[in-house]
Amino acid sequence: MGNRSGRPAGDRLGGVLPLPDPKHPLILAPAAEPSWREITRIVVAVAELLGRREFGDRLRLAAHQLDSRHADLRNPGQEEFADALEVTVHQVEETSRRIDGAIGVVLERCRPFLFHLLGAETANVLVLPPPVDSREFQAVLEEYAAEFPLPVSEFIARARAARTTDELRRELGIGFAELNDTLPSMTPPLDRISHADEHEEALHTFLDLHRKGLVNRMRWAALGDFDARRPLSGWPSLRALDWITAPAEWEYTLDTVDTESLEAYVEEQLAQRLGRPAPHSGELCPPSTRCAARTSVRSRASLPTSLS
Repeated sequence: MGNRSGRPAGDRLGGVLPLPDPKHPLILAPAAEPSWREITRIVVAVAELLGRREFGDRLRLAAHQLDSRHADLRNPGQEEFADALEVTVHQVEETSRRIDGAIGVVLERCRPFLFHLLGAETANVLVLPPPVDSREFQAVLEEYAAEFPLPVSEFIARARAARTTDELRRELGIGFAELNDTLPSMTPPLDRISHADEHEEALHTFLDLHRKGLVNRMRWAALGDFDARRPLSGWPSLRALDWITAPAEWEYTLDTVDTESLEAYVEEQLAQRLGRPAPHSGELCPPSTRCAARTSVRSRASLPTSLS
């Protein structure tokens, strides 16, 4: 490959060689550590590969500017990017959305669901080699339209719009645990989707809403020890309820945790910690803050008066 002057493209582009191909365009470059300096060498070849050589110098200048500002190589800020390219932030956002919906990204989003709905063998046939564009992809999927939870065109449209695999799963109405069973069995395997943080937040919200009642029930359970003047070991930690955490088995099996499940789990945890079910009724307990104040007063009263 050469240019009008007869120089090979690799020499003209500093050793970077663009190799156009309708399905698998490629850029060959000497091995080097990722850096903005390397980006400045490669972007001109990228412009040529895309048939837009006129953008090469502009992209190289933008890479130099981002380098001089020490921009994050993997995730430069949108304002930095817009300023370097002399465009608006809105234009950067719009372009990002268009790129994000390109066929390669759509295939990656669809792949787990193709494995889940059609099986590994069929899924591999559909994506290897990858289709050229969305039209070709839709055409090959139409043969299996009956296996999809919605029309193939809508399936692709939702995959294009979805930001995560979990978001697309919800759009398609596919079970959380069921898809998590599929992900590790893929080749190469994908990580399962975790909802541990969501479950922990739901549990903390439930405990905050019912904290007063739960603490009173633990106080009723401890009245016998209190009346017998037996010390209550770990009471401050017990009443804080921070020892109740979401179980590990929820992480990959439950999409959301309903109130009934939270209530049953908290009851189980209370019974295990107390050694018996927590009572649901008992004597009227004064607020724990008042008890703490009385204890403080009595403690001070028991101290000997300081000698003058």
